[in-house]
Amino acid sequence: MAKYPHAGYAHGYRIIIDDKGIVQGNTKHSYGNKTVFSPELPTIVSKLKAGCQPGCLMDRDIVVKVGMVDENLNYVMDVDVLSRIALEKPPLYTPFPVVYLRVYSGIKSLQWNAQRAKERIAIADKIFNHDDLPTSIKNLRKQSFATAHQFAWRGYIEAKMCTAAFWHLLLDVFYSSGRGWANRLANLHKYLIDDNKNG
Repeated sequence: MAKYPHAGYAHGYRIIIDDKGIVQGNTKHSYGNKTVFSPELPTIVSKLKAGCQPGCLMDRDIVVKVGMVDENLNYVMDVDVLSRIALEKPPLYTPFPVVYLRVYSGIKSLQWNAQRAKERIAIADKIFNHDDLPTSIKNLRKQSFATAHQFAWRGYIEAKMCTAAFWHLLLDVFYSSGRGWANRLANLHKYLIDDNKNG
């Protein structure tokens, strides 16, 4: 952060461990093998993902400037604050491990439910209510909301709220202009098959 003062936050990759501490893998190749400003803002906005939050370093002044962590969010408050920071200053990726991330069935990151379903939509709303967005980012509005509604219908399927899932699936299709059916059908198949297996 001292070397790159124009970075809003810095992040590296995760080493993934299980509940016993055994290494299961890592995310080393997510952003490449060099120190770069990544992910770029168009990717953050369109994918509603902002890098590796556990263990990242943030510029506190920027965190304060963008309004701090939104405590009304429970599942994706990290994506929210990092997205808002990225609108001010770009993220910096360094190709080094910064955190051991323990992954097991009970962690919040793997919970998909009605509350989580709504939260990325809230993030997209915030982004596009931001003053002075560059035109290149404004043009990503449909893509961003398609992503948000895709997360939503997946969450509602997991929460067994089929009517809400179907509504957000339709909104995903609307904002995607009908594209992405192969990926959408693969996800639907995965969630429906998993749901049937789980009873």
